Amino acid sequence: MPWLVVYTARPEIPTILYVRYAPFEIRYFFGAFPTEFFSAIAGYQLHSSAGDNVTTAYIVWLVASTVFLCAVIVTVLLFLREDAVSSILPFPTARVLGGLLLGSAALFTVSTALFVTVGIGGVPLPIGVVFMAVFGIILLLNPLDEDDGAVQASEPGEETD
Repeated sequence: MPWLVVYTARPEIPTILYVRYAPFEIRYFFGAFPTEFFSAIAGYQLHSSAGDNVTTAYIVWLVASTVFLCAVIVTVLLFLREDAVSSILPFPTARVLGGLLLGSAALFTVSTALFVTVGIGGVPLPIGVVFMAVFGIILLLNPLDEDDGAVQASEPGEETD
């Protein structure tokens, strides 16, 4: 799922649909231009050499992508070796993943704001950011089992302590 979709239509540039995923974006140009695949690193290099103000947005995007990648790596490691990974994490796994998702959502939000204010503008739809934030909050606020830090399952209507 993309973390940001931006529709830009200004008279001085062609109409563009940006679909931004964690490490890259797809640019769809309406009209004569072909679709482009563009990485966050390439965007940073292009704009930092040109001295554009949007460089900060690319830096924040790269940091957010790194935090999100950490969440993906922890998830894969938990899938492969749950007991071993759970034993070395400093907090319960739900809290670690919730913190990583909420952290990446916050950083992607900052990057979105920077792209909109100093970038080429457009109408931003931060689809993935909302999902990351909601799932992060759910993981952080869900009650944990006292014994092993696992998330408690409760029946609907059942009160938790």
